Amino acid sequence: MPTPPAPLARRLVVFGVALRGHGLAVGSADIADAGRAAAALGLEDRDRLREAFAATLLRRGGQRRVFDDLFDLHFPAGIGARAGLPEEPSVPTDAAQRREAAARLRADLAQALAAGDAAALERLAAQVVATLGRLPNQATLGSYSAAQALDVLTPQTAIAEAESLARQQNIGRGAGAAGGGSGMAAGFSRDELRAEVAAFRRRVETETRRRNAEVRGTDRISRYAVRSPPPS
Repeated sequence: MPTPPAPLARRLVVFGVALRGHGLAVGSADIADAGRAAAALGLEDRDRLREAFAATLLRRGGQRRVFDDLFDLHFPAGIGARAGLPEEPSVPTDAAQRREAAARLRADLAQALAAGDAAALERLAAQVVATLGRLPNQATLGSYSAAQALDVLTPQTAIAEAESLARQQNIGRGAGAAGGGSGMAAGFSRDELRAEVAAFRRRVETETRRRNAEVRGTDRISRYAVRSPPPS
């Protein structure tokens, strides 16, 4: 079996320590198995790498949420501002500007939800954090707050507009509707849209932790900004 390069092996050890810090029983043999899996699969496909690590490091289903949160910190999707976004997006400086920015982002969210566009939702989560989540005072310089961003955005209020857009556009998700799009069918349930919004909120939280780890350190954010799974 191939062995992982030394930098990856070191990162896997730190990842295992973080998992153990949240109550997961991860041993040295498990870390070695994860390293061999990574060496065999390669590092090009991050989602495949995530699943390989989950298969080698997890013991029960209730651990998946903390695993994903820690994976996203220790194997981040990128560094700094996301590609395709301004390096330093315009940040609202007063309440009126924040409301205007939130309204624009909410309209974009409704469109992405109606289209079922996962890539657009990922980019939008990064934009929401960069635009609405940045903390203003010197004590938190360079840090971001998911709660602040989501409180201003109120993403749940985009559900009705997304529903209306999907009907107008007659976009069908997996139902072969006219137009052959990949979005949501006109007759989808509100529960499905609520689940999409909940997933978007998690994207914002993940992006916030990623940006904060660059300022505060991955170890600190791993310990204090990731919730441990409930005891079994």
